[in-house]
Order: sequence, then C-alpha cells, then structure tokens
Amino acid sequence: MGTDCYYNLSQVQVMPEKRAILETLITSAGQNTLGQDHLLLAAPALPAEMADDMRLEPLARLVIEPDGSLIFETEDLPWRNLSPGSMATFLSHFCQPGGVLLVTVDDEHWGYRLEGAGAIKRLEPALVDPDTKEFVEWLY
Repeated sequence: MGTDCYYNLSQVQVMPEKRAILETLITSAGQNTLGQDHLLLAAPALPAEMADDMRLEPLARLVIEPDGSLIFETEDLPWRNLSPGSMATFLSHFCQPGGVLLVTVDDEHWGYRLEGAGAIKRLEPALVDPDTKEFVEWLY
C-alpha cells in the first residue's frame, strides 16, 4: 500500500491548442480506454518511465472549465503510488506556464510550478495557514 498524495491545482490554464488532446485523454481515462501508448503519443517528450509512472485515475478526475482553467472535479482526492513530479511534468505539456500543482503528503506541503513543456520547478511553502492548511505564500 502506498502513501496518499493529495493534489490541488492553482491558476492552471490549458493551452488552447492543446485543449482537444487533453479533453480526449481525460475522457478516455474516465472510460478506462486510455493506455500508456496514448500518453506517449499525446506528450511525446515524456520519458517512457514517466508514462509508466502515470496512473489513469487522476486524469479522469480533471475538468477543463469553459474559460480554460484546469481543476480536479473534487479537491483533496488521495492517490497512491503516483509521483507528483510525473503529474506536474505531464500537465506542463498541456498547460500554460505559471500554474501550480499543490501537493500534500502526510504533513508535508510543496508544489510544482509549470514552466513550459517538460519544465517544472519545485516550490516550498513559505507560509501555510495553520487552521485551513492553505498556502499563503511560496518560497521560490
């Protein structure tokens, strides 16, 4: 049994030219018809081991809002055995730079800023509200 990771997205916008591909991946993941070969075709720059690490459940839980914002259908869903870095790198191929994947594992909090296709930067929280556990400010 793996560790539960909780993910949220902050200010993540899908690139308009990548929207149709990502919508297809999300739909296929929800129907359990998406294979790792599809992930590699959709984001060819992903290393094979990264595609092996991706699990379909988080993709099926993504929702693209009419304005292009990317969210999870429910916040704070736990996923086991999914590398947060792999998820962030995957999203970086479809989303505009600047959005953040927020990660919580046990009592640890961190994030990944999407910086372009295949490029992410790990972020550490500088301030976390002790009552709500929400991130107040990031240490870059």
